[in-house]
Formats: sequence, C-alpha cells, structure tokens
Amino acid sequence: MKLKLALAGLLLAATPVHAEWYQADTAHFRVYSDSNAETAAETAVMMERLDEAMRFMLKVEPDEREPELSEKLTLFQFGTARDIGRLVDSKSVAGFFIPRGGNTVAFSPLKEERQRGSRGYNRSDDTDLSPETVLFHEYAHYFMFRHAPAAYPYWYREGFAEVYGTLELTDDGFIMGAPANHRAATLKALRAYDLENLFQRPEKMRYRDVFAAYAQGWLLSHYLTFSGERDGQLKAYLDLLNQRVPSLDAARQAFGDLRDLQSDMRKYQSRRLSGKTVTFDGYQPPEVTVREVSDAEAASLPIRAQSQSGVTREMALDLVDDARQLVANYPDSVMAQLTATEALFDARLYEEATKAAQRAQQLDEKSAWPNIYLGRIALTKAVGFEPVGETEWPAIAADPSYFEEAQKQFALANRKDPQNPASLHEYYLAHRLSGNPVPETALIALENAYFNAQFDRSFRQTLGHLLLLEQRDTDALSVLGPVINDPHAPKRIDRLNKILEELEADPSKRAEALEFLSPEPDWLFQPDPEDEEGDDED
Repeated sequence: MKLKLALAGLLLAATPVHAEWYQADTAHFRVYSDSNAETAAETAVMMERLDEAMRFMLKVEPDEREPELSEKLTLFQFGTARDIGRLVDSKSVAGFFIPRGGNTVAFSPLKEERQRGSRGYNRSDDTDLSPETVLFHEYAHYFMFRHAPAAYPYWYREGFAEVYGTLELTDDGFIMGAPANHRAATLKALRAYDLENLFQRPEKMRYRDVFAAYAQGWLLSHYLTFSGERDGQLKAYLDLLNQRVPSLDAARQAFGDLRDLQSDMRKYQSRRLSGKTVTFDGYQPPEVTVREVSDAEAASLPIRAQSQSGVTREMALDLVDDARQLVANYPDSVMAQLTATEALFDARLYEEATKAAQRAQQLDEKSAWPNIYLGRIALTKAVGFEPVGETEWPAIAADPSYFEEAQKQFALANRKDPQNPASLHEYYLAHRLSGNPVPETALIALENAYFNAQFDRSFRQTLGHLLLLEQRDTDALSVLGPVINDPHAPKRIDRLNKILEELEADPSKRAEALEFLSPEPDWLFQPDPEDEEGDDED
C-alpha cells in the first residue's frame, strides 16, 4: 500500500492494519514506525519541515539532486522512552541519534496524542522534555556538523541544539526561540554559576558544567542570536576558536569582560524573550510516501534497530538466534537477509554473515550493503584482532591475503552507490592498512567520503591522519577541529590536544600524533578505559 500524503488535510481511509510497522519516506528521511500510517507520515513530515526551517535560518542551499537512501536519516520509532533507553542500557535516554556516514540513524519513542490548533503542532506538556524536543535537539547537532562543520565549544553545541529543540511548526511556517522550559529548574539552580566556567576546555569541566552547557548554553545562544545586542560577537568568538585560540581567551577577546556578558544575559533572561516567526506565502508541505511493511520486514525491524543502535558482545550474541530465524524464515527478503548479515557480523560469526550477505546480493544486485559487509569481513580477516584488556572477544589471526578481496568488495559497493561514504572510507582503509602504497583512487575516495559526511568523526580522524602523513599540518588541524572540541571522551581529547600542541611547537613530534590517530576499522576499535572515563551522554 502506498499513499501520497500532504500535511494539510492528512486523511486516511479506515482500512484494517495488517502489520504493526509502517515505512514513511520524504526527501531527507525514512521513518520506520511501529504504529500506523498516519503517525509514520506525520513524523516524517515533521522532521522534513524541521530540516526546511533550519535550511532557511542558516541559509543552506537546496540540494542539487535527490538524496540517495544512504544519505537519508533513518528514524526508528517505537515503544516508550524506557524501550529506547534499553537499546543503550540507559534509563535516562529519551531518544538519540548516531551520525554515521552512509547510515545515520535515530531512535525515538512513539509520541503521545497531540492537540493541533491554529499554531500547528503543539507539544503535550511545555515543562517536559518531550520526544519531539529530543528529536529536534539531536537533529540540530547532526545538521550543524553536516552543513556547517567547524570547531564548536561544548556550550554552543548544546545551546544551538536547545534553541532548535524548541522550534514550533505552524500551518504555514515556524516559530523560533520558544523558551526551553525543560531547563528552567537547572537555570534556577545555577543562578550563581560563573559564566567563565562555560568557556573551559571539555576535559576541565565538572559535572555541574555539563548541566550548565545545556541550560546556560541555551540562554547564552538565545541571547546572542535574538536579542539584537552584541551583533557579530558570536561569529568573532567562533572564528577565533577555529584559529586554535583557547576558548576562554577567545571569549574574552570577542565578548569583552565576561562579568558584563553574564550581567547582560541575566537582564535578558528577566525580560520576555524574543524570537522569530517565519511564514511562507502559499506554503506547500513536503510530500511523503507511506507503505505498510511486509511480514519479513516487520520481523526484521526490531533486530535491525538493536543492531544499528550499537551492541556489546553480550547483546550481539543475544541476537544470533533471531538472525538465524530471519535467514531461514525469509529467504527471499532483502531486508531480512541484510538484517541477519549485520547481526551475525556483529557477533563475529563471519561464515554465516557471508552466506546471508551473498543471499542478499542475489536478491538485490543494486544494493551496495552486501558488498560493504563482504568487504568488512575480508578486511577483518586481513588485519586480524588482538584483544586488549578485559574484552571477551576472541583473537583473530591476521591474513593479509584478504586485503585484495576487501578492496574489491568496497570498489563494487561504490559502483552501486557512489554517494555512500562508508564504502569510500573503507576502500581507503583496505589500502592504507595493507602496508602497500596507497593508490590515488583510494586517496580521492577518502576525500570524497569526508566531504559527503563531515559529521562522521571517524572520517575526520582518518583524513587528519593522512594530512599529517603528507605534512599538511595546518589542514590537519582544521579537519580535526571538531574532534578536538568534542566533549565526549574528555581524557582522550585532552591527550589529543596535548599531542597536537606539541606537534605545532615541534614538528619532530609527528610520530606520536600519527600513532594516536592511526586508523582502524570502527568495528574492531577497543577504547582505552581511561579515555572513556568521564564520558557524558548527550
């Protein structure tokens, strides 16, 4: 069943529901919703309209062509906030994004019934952190680094996302700048917070600074964006930061006395906050295509959601029986075979994963993903795996003869989907990690992967490593800017900052930087426990 739906006058015939899951597609989104056709369509259109609003506000040019599926964001919508939290073993997560080149995904609980009035989409409770607010906040992060990548400080990353998290859609436009009422209690508790702390480097932040980054970051971003005061100062601050000026020094240069900035911000807070209302004459809402998924797809989607949210070894092994059932029960379903491929690959059952990928390839010769997984399997066998620390994964003996097969599979994947940055990045890795000279085609592949998905941290680190190898240090520091200012894994970022500062002062320190940034397949990455300590959830 396919329906062409428009947001205005969204009317569906009361037909029986034969499956719980629906797929809705717009220009930039694919939504899988465990609900009904109307909810799936509304969610997809809501996200497309958020994208429209952000493009309008940030002056992002329209797409030159229709995005491929690998360039869209896939949203899984099901269950409650508790169900979403279980994906990442957290009780405090109400929704999350994973910005991944070629396969960006998001997860959100089903929304409560909303009242729709003259203002369009109204949130169910202005004091709660609703699923929509979380989705909008997280998409703002993704949009920021997709369309305007730069070195942003923690407070502005979160403040920017909070401002867009409260965006309200109307029938013919949107309203920017609504209060972040879900941060009111934190703002009150941090009334005496010294704003100077907001400009510290991530590794120096304390627990309360994280709360301040969201609440005070929202207020400061709102003030600098909508007050009409201090024009140009935010841009000046960000420009200095991207010239490697330390955040606190950049803040003093751009904003002047930070006590005056804090005083002005508090005065602004006490007033009725301003914002921006945008209306479009003759507005036409985005088109959305909706269909009820097949039984095979409905059986696959819960497994796919867990796999794509990330798995531990225990989680991966728990999915093996389900994956095997998919292979057996739905031998003619591409999604079932690809879902099984991913789950079996995550469990490191490579022979079974290979068979499922080959079956998916027979069913859909145009899909790049079977080749990507066949390439990943070959690359894993080529580089091997040596467990570090307390990991329970078994060792894999390296067999360099598999490098050629990995290169071949990633090249085939690229021919099928030239816009998919995953195959481009991994094609480069398959050459770089082989120890042989890297051909020009692989160097170009990495650059294209980066430009197609600048939001992907691993692509940035790989390109940064290449630029340092080529002694293009200034370019490398520019590419690594967003990584250096990433608030997650603060100890690792602190180490990287120190290594790069030493390299700037003494080029002979290059070897240490290259070793630290040395690329490896993401799926074999083993984080240092010291690097992970102190991480915060976004």
